[in-house]
Amino acid sequence: RAPQVAAILADFGADAGRMWSDAEVRARAELALDGNDSFAWFNLGSSLVAQGRTAEAAAAFDQARSMGLPWRMLWYQFGPFEAYLAEGRTQDVLALADEVIRITDSIEEIYYWRARALLVLGDSAGAREAVQRSLALAPGFAPAVELLAALPPAG
Repeated sequence: RAPQVAAILADFGADAGRMWSDAEVRARAELALDGNDSFAWFNLGSSLVAQGRTAEAAAAFDQARSMGLPWRMLWYQFGPFEAYLAEGRTQDVLALADEVIRITDSIEEIYYWRARALLVLGDSAGAREAVQRSLALAPGFAPAVELLAALPPAG
């Protein structure tokens, strides 16, 4: 039965590369129908960042944000943070993080991305504070645990 299950899953995009490529095609088709669909732009950005195409992803996220997104959008999806950081847009990462934190201060991933941006800017103390806040919210959050271990010693 395992081969049958594997075949079914393969048809539904169990291969991550194919899944993200299919998602990109779908988002582009949606945008061809309605270029003002902020969700389609966001989906395009998400599929592009997952494929490592961060410059294109950042542009798609910019378009989505310029059209307006629900205020909770970045509570569960972090593609813009990844794309902007990869493209050297640390101030955008910090601005987005601060915007989310103003609404709610209980999302560990936001503090993690804030810490990464601060570290890029050379603010090790600020990065440590942000990553510690992330871990206070979710003590086992592996990316934050790894980032904290990689930070230079406090002092």
